[in-house]
Amino acid sequence: MGVVGAIAVPTIVPSSVFGKNAPSNKINVGQIGCGRIARDHDLPGTMQHEIARLVAVCDLDKNRLIDGKKIGGGLLYQKNRKCQLCRC
Repeated sequence: MGVVGAIAVPTIVPSSVFGKNAPSNKINVGQIGCGRIARDHDLPGTMQHEIARLVAVCDLDKNRLIDGKKIGGGLLYQKNRKCQLCRC
């Protein structure tokens, strides 16, 4: 049998991957629908926790979409625009 050798190559990993602010330490949230319940209860309740990060909001109504963005940021998704995420 032959000997299998491995070459160790050092990997450069940014310090942001480890530690308190690592991406794996956050819960990514995508809000589909930004109506009254989402704006008054769901999003504010979720965003009060440091572990939550709003990455996207989606709504058919442009005004509701903008209101959802104001609460926590994230990408905007509306019908026929970037809507692969929620298929609305």
